[in-house]
Order: sequence, then structure tokens, then C-alpha cells
Amino acid sequence: MLAVNLFLHVGVLHGFLIRTFLAGSFAERQVGVFAAPVAINGVDDAAMVPSSRDMRVADARGAARSQIVRRHSNRDVQSSAGNLFNLELTARGTAASHGKRNSYEALVLADNPLAYWRLGGPNDGSNTTAALGRAGQAVDGIVEGDPEFQTQSLIPSDPDAAMLFTGSTGEVVRIPNSTLINSGDNYTNRTIEFWFKATGLTVAKQTLYDEGDDVRGISIFVNRKPGFEETVEDAPGILSLFVYNRGDGEIRFGMEDPNLGAGEHDSGGPITCEFEEGKTYYVALVFEGGDSPAPRYQAFYRGPGNIWTVHACGDVVNLPKNAVLRHHSEPPCLGSICGKSRHSPAELVQDTHPSESDHKFRGTIDEVAIYDTSLPRSRMDIHAIEAMA
Repeated sequence: MLAVNLFLHVGVLHGFLIRTFLAGSFAERQVGVFAAPVAINGVDDAAMVPSSRDMRVADARGAARSQIVRRHSNRDVQSSAGNLFNLELTARGTAASHGKRNSYEALVLADNPLAYWRLGGPNDGSNTTAALGRAGQAVDGIVEGDPEFQTQSLIPSDPDAAMLFTGSTGEVVRIPNSTLINSGDNYTNRTIEFWFKATGLTVAKQTLYDEGDDVRGISIFVNRKPGFEETVEDAPGILSLFVYNRGDGEIRFGMEDPNLGAGEHDSGGPITCEFEEGKTYYVALVFEGGDSPAPRYQAFYRGPGNIWTVHACGDVVNLPKNAVLRHHSEPPCLGSICGKSRHSPAELVQDTHPSESDHKFRGTIDEVAIYDTSLPRSRMDIHAIEAMA
């Protein structure tokens, strides 16, 4: 007889779900809405009739979590399920301590970010946007120009607002220098995650996230897909993510490959994948260096539709052994390049002219987080699932 383990899943949106672990997969069903935990024994299912919306949420969430578990081999299924459940309990404990049970903010803070900007509005009418996380108020973002505060959040599960960048000259959020992020000696692991919606794609490459200079750094940007220059709206776009370290005497990556022929793709990056203008996307860039047995950087994203979990964006970029990102002069900027940057091994870009606006992002950015770890894909799945539930 197959063993069936039932355990109570603390309410995520509307009450409690009983999850059944059976034959290597999860099935979830809504059993009612409660204000506090109740015992499973003696529950009268017929007396608790959930709404049709609750049933749809339960079905979708159950399917999404099943995908998470099935990514692992059969012998790892049960431990993966336990890890997932433990993560959710940790997140809920953090949420309770912040007075925001089940909020997206609590899920991010449970993963211990260096810094986390919700971009919901200025601090007490100032020109700064608050930073949460270990770096604290020292990295509150400095808002320049006139981005629109209090734009509707990109994550339906949380009412906190987002920030709309209009592409205007001088518009950017500058993050102060920090030894935790850019001005220390070196960085062996890094994850950057956020949500975005592009609403004014151009042929020029618009910056979502820029960190560093022309020698070392990280660049995340979008542009209209070639061949669709004349599309009026909802054009297909290209999301690109590039990490590079080119200092003399250092372990270098993001360099030009002299053996490439005309039109050939450089295996050193950037990573690219397609997306659609006017739609909301989650994106995460993960850099793994140092003593990692497989130094690399890779990207994941989640777009619109019924697939709630993240999937790979483009190809993995393999790095040299002991690769690290060394200190760099420019801290992160959101919505624009700050100074110099790179879009590929051969493409140097800069935003130093006062009237330059080609690289300004046109669209909404929300929930930007930086970690000094390689955030596991299962954590990304949880963030994506909870945000869109």
C-alpha cells in the first residue's frame, strides 16, 4: 500500500490547503477558510465550500509546485518537498515578524538579501527610495529626474506600488557605493532579481539595471527585436544580461573571442531571450564564481500565462575557474546607465552627455533585490508563484 503523508499547508491567500504527497507529486485541495490552524482529523469537507476562485488558485498553485518537485530525481523528491515546505514556513515566520503575513516582501527578506528596493514611493517626501535588507538605509536609492511614484504594482498579490520610468533625460535611481555591493575587494556570488514591464521599446538598448564601469560590471537591458522597428505597440523585445571582468592581471571573462566569424554569437555573453512589450516579467540573473565546481552565470524569467514557475532565459555562460567579479567604481543604477558600461564583449556604451536619453528605460520596474548568494531556482519559483497568486 502506498504511504500517504498529509500535512497542513499554512494559508497562502485564502485559508488552508491540504497537500497530499503521493507517488512523487503533490496534489492540493482547498478545504476551507480559517483564521487559525485547525486539526485535520474530524474536518467535515462538505461543510466547507470554497469559492470557485479559491479552487482555481489551489489548482494552479498545486500544478506549479508539482513542476518544482518533478525537476529533481525520484530519490530527491521527498527531501525537495520538505525543503519547499520549510521555506514557506520560514517565509511566513518572517512575514509575521514584519506584520505582513504572506506578503511578497516577507518572502524576499526570508532569503536574506543584501539590499531590496520595493520602489513604492519616496521616503517621507524626499528624493530617496527605501532599501531593506542587510545593507540597510546606507543604500537607499537616490531618485533623479521625474519617474512616477505610486504606479500600480507589478505583483498582484501585494498592493505596494512600483516605479514608472518615462525615458526622460536625467531620470535614474542611483544606489550609493557599498562594500557589500561594488566597492569591496571581490564578489564570488551574486543574484539580482526584479519585475519589469516595458511599455516603450526602441531599437536603442534601454537599461533596466546597470552596475560597474567599462572594465567590470553587470548590465541588464532591453530593446526592440530586430525586424520589428515599425511595430506600433506590443512589439517583441530582447532581454539581455551581461557580466564581465576585464581587469589586467585578473581572471578575465566577458572578453572578445578572436576566433569568432562575422555574425557568430559570442559564448561569453550576453545571455538573451525574447519577451513581449506591455507584459509583466520576473527576471533573475545568477552569478556563481569563486570555488564553485562549475563557475557560470545564467538567467531565469517568468512571463505571462499559466506557467507559474520560472524557466531558463537563453544559454548558460561558463566562466574560468575561480572567476570573481572584482571591485568596480560605479554602484548600481536603475532605469539608466550611470557613466560607462558594456552590452557585450565588443560593445562599450556610456551615458555621460547631459541630454542623452537613448539608454533610458521606458516602463515599470518593481521589487529589485540583490543577494550575495546564488539564489536557488526553487526560491525563484516560490517568489514567482506567490507574487502572481
